[in-house]
Amino acid sequence: IKKGAFKDANGSVADGDRGEVVGRSTTDPGVKVFCKFPEYRNNFHALVSELELELPGGCRIGDTVINKCLFKNENGSVADGERGEVVGRSSTDPKSSVACKFPNLTGSLHSPICNFELEALGGFNIGDPVIKKGAFKDANGSVADGDRGEVVGRSTTDPGVKVFCKFPEYRNNFHALVSELELELPGGCRIGDTVIHKCLFKNEYGSVADGE
Repeated sequence: IKKGAFKDANGSVADGDRGEVVGRSTTDPGVKVFCKFPEYRNNFHALVSELELELPGGCRIGDTVINKCLFKNENGSVADGERGEVVGRSSTDPKSSVACKFPNLTGSLHSPICNFELEALGGFNIGDPVIKKGAFKDANGSVADGDRGEVVGRSTTDPGVKVFCKFPEYRNNFHALVSELELELPGGCRIGDTVIHKCLFKNEYGSVADGE
């Protein structure tokens, strides 16, 4: 994953673009490697310091994961819904698992990517639909107040307070402040919306009337 944007006559590489290492750099092999990126025509001489390894499932070291199943062995346990941290490659299954740390487990858990979901930041998960609060415009395009987008990962510029998002009228991934995003729920609902119930519901906890 590229950290920082680059552009010249051969094309462009956006901050957050995903590419592939294809060999040593011929210009500066001590600090660079050859990479391929989708919007750059030639192989790109990338500084190693400007690259980040992408693990299976789009994971990155330091990502927060949410476990989706119960796990227990002699080293401890991981509960369904418990949060952990990606710490590196899996040595047992590097193609479909990553090494994670969890609070109540000694050592690392080599977790298949199907057993967890990624949490980007501030309660947002990768793939969440979001609504932008406030407008933004620069040379890469614009994001209007109320525009709908999607969380695609952590921000490489300020991972403590921002996430990477895609918006229709913005060419690159957008570094969005978590405070300027709102989660869009199914049916276009937003937290705080007023709803009118359309049927009678009753259980041991109480009831909801038709029209309530």
